[in-house]
Amino acid sequence: MLYNRITIANIKLPLFLLAAVLLEAIYYNVAFDILLIIFLFSTAFALGSFFYVKGRLHTIDKALVQLSLGFGIVGFIIWLTTFHNLNYKSLYLTLSFIALALRYRQLLRAAQYFQKVILMTNKRNKLFFPIILLFIFFYIINASYPILRSDGSVKHLSIPFSILNKTNWDYNVIEGVYFGDYALLSHMYSLFLLALGGTKALQLFVAAISFMSLLMLLRISAKINDSNLYINAISLLYLTTPIVFMFSNNLFVDIFPLFFFLAVLLLITNFRNDITSQNIFIIAFLMGSAIFAKQSAIYFLIPVLLFIACSALVSAFKERTFLPNKAFFIKVIGSFLFLLLPFFPSMLVIWHKTGNPFFPFYNATFGSIYFGKWNLVDLRWEEYPLRLDLQSFLSMIFHSGRHWEWADGGIGYFLLLLPVVPVILFIKRNKMGVFLFAFTLFSYWVSTFGSSNLRYKMGMIALSIPLCSLVVVTFVHLFRNEKVRSIAIYCIVMVLLVPNFYYILTPKWLTFSPGMLKPNQDLTLVGNEPILSAINKKGVRVLSNNDVARGAFRGEFYNIVWYNPFLLEKVKSKEISPIEFLKAFDYYLIRKDLPYSHPEFFSFDMKEITEILEPFGEDNHYRLFKIKDEEVLKSEIFESPIVVTAQKHETREFINEYRAYRIVIEAEKTNGKESSGRFQINWADNQGTFSIFPFRLNNGKNIYISPLIEAAPGAKRGGLFLVSHDDTPILIHSYKLVGIKRKSTFLQEALDKYDEKWPHLSK
Repeated sequence: MLYNRITIANIKLPLFLLAAVLLEAIYYNVAFDILLIIFLFSTAFALGSFFYVKGRLHTIDKALVQLSLGFGIVGFIIWLTTFHNLNYKSLYLTLSFIALALRYRQLLRAAQYFQKVILMTNKRNKLFFPIILLFIFFYIINASYPILRSDGSVKHLSIPFSILNKTNWDYNVIEGVYFGDYALLSHMYSLFLLALGGTKALQLFVAAISFMSLLMLLRISAKINDSNLYINAISLLYLTTPIVFMFSNNLFVDIFPLFFFLAVLLLITNFRNDITSQNIFIIAFLMGSAIFAKQSAIYFLIPVLLFIACSALVSAFKERTFLPNKAFFIKVIGSFLFLLLPFFPSMLVIWHKTGNPFFPFYNATFGSIYFGKWNLVDLRWEEYPLRLDLQSFLSMIFHSGRHWEWADGGIGYFLLLLPVVPVILFIKRNKMGVFLFAFTLFSYWVSTFGSSNLRYKMGMIALSIPLCSLVVVTFVHLFRNEKVRSIAIYCIVMVLLVPNFYYILTPKWLTFSPGMLKPNQDLTLVGNEPILSAINKKGVRVLSNNDVARGAFRGEFYNIVWYNPFLLEKVKSKEISPIEFLKAFDYYLIRKDLPYSHPEFFSFDMKEITEILEPFGEDNHYRLFKIKDEEVLKSEIFESPIVVTAQKHETREFINEYRAYRIVIEAEKTNGKESSGRFQINWADNQGTFSIFPFRLNNGKNIYISPLIEAAPGAKRGGLFLVSHDDTPILIHSYKLVGIKRKSTFLQEALDKYDEKWPHLSK
């Protein structure tokens, strides 16, 4: 009945803001990307709707769980496609349309239901959707900007872009240890969007997942307090907390574990063991999906497992069933398998290829040859380790710059209200509030055994927002007048938001800048993109001395910082010389404003280094050199010039050990007639491949140089022909065959050996 009384007048402001968002999408040219995201969400919900969420749960909660479950399934299916050379665009469109066709009735019912929910929610809480739409408008400004964060340009874009470029995934840890990560789930969504033509969709999708996480957080928080003031306060704090804003508008992966575990909390916070038991396989798969998204999900996994175990134990005591039966063992074993299903296959691949399932972590134990025999620890955050104590708590709030890559104030000063939460919960005796506080505190305590980087604790910070908001709401309820309460809570929240807005809107902290107000269609803002644009193609190998950002580079991008310890160790151990090391690559990149890495091996004061580096390009920030690797394989100067024709020629055989060749011929005409010669190599392969490049002779004796001749891939030998292009004879005085870039370098040998561990991944 309430729905029937809703009129257009009730939704004027949300409609106006929605229209503004649509116009913004057109202005920033992201309308297509937003449609792709909706398409991916629809596909995920269609797949998730195949599985029934059991128990007396609210329809919204069931739909959110099915959506999260569908995203886990979508990511896993996409990962399976990376083992073969496939046309991803056609495949993903086909699979998605099949899922949508099979479940279109469920999608239609869900759309109709959510339309009613939206209208009824707007009737009950007139500020909620304006708040959400206002921040969607603001988030689009940031998320539609080109990728500029180092993590995005080094890894999170590189993985899906490389898969799309290679049409498979080879986990090439020799190129970069970050390619050995088994937590690939978020990259699979990026692959899906890239394959279908989305570019801005990558960061916008992260923002969409963040808004869905907020919706689930609000559904959980409503079990503590369902007042409009409380819901709106949580929304405002969540959407403006700098750490949440940062990881919601850039190509980071930290929001995804929170997304999946909030779906788990929707199921277990009914505090009914029957609901948990009936949906235990779904819960297990969601937790496995969270780990497949990022390893830091373990901080949530342990508290959830402990809660489920305690709930089962309490239920057993109540029912006096102390001896486990067959059904119990089936659920335990099945849950364990569903937990492993999303991430363990990827971990097995990494284990097989590198010898370390957690590569590159814990390598002192597993001893992979592709990383140092030590445990990887980011020492930047260990000077001020975070523990479960007051000093750490205050340090996080006032000196957050000690604990992550950005400035102080990044996690929100509202957390100062957190110590008051136990007092409020003691007074209110709110079961859901007590659980959320205990869960958040225990998750944080578990995280203290890992890295002290605050980014890995973003989930706990997000879960703290409803708790801190509860303190504010409880305080304003001291005022009896409802209008006074509303004014008081929004005033307090605005005071808490001021430092958040200051942080977000300060350009030097890169959360927001005035340049974002102008549309920019670039995929990334990686500084080396302009200078690398001339060589941005498959097969090109670039060695970067001190810049790790690779963005959307199509070739292979190596560097000599810690990302590539396997390669540099060969120089340090004197297994190969610095010259041999450099010659394994095509180009050498140097960033001017960063310290030059390893001058003891690659100093420009060394003559042998400068002799093989040919300047190729330079701008204000970078220098690019072409690495010369040429060797004269055959050379003859004839005492008397030899006479050759197309029928009467001479041949010189050679072993095909180089990627390309160049022929230098000194020749002249035998008479004044127009004459032509040709550069010719016949390759000894099954196809009878040959390379021919004719050239016209000028008067007199001249030197003629061939274009670069690519070697036939399958040929072990080649034959250089000294020949004219027709029956007109020509004189050849000398020739040289120059090999360019050896096929068998130390790098190629290492890659071949690595690829042997799973051949079809490398083809």
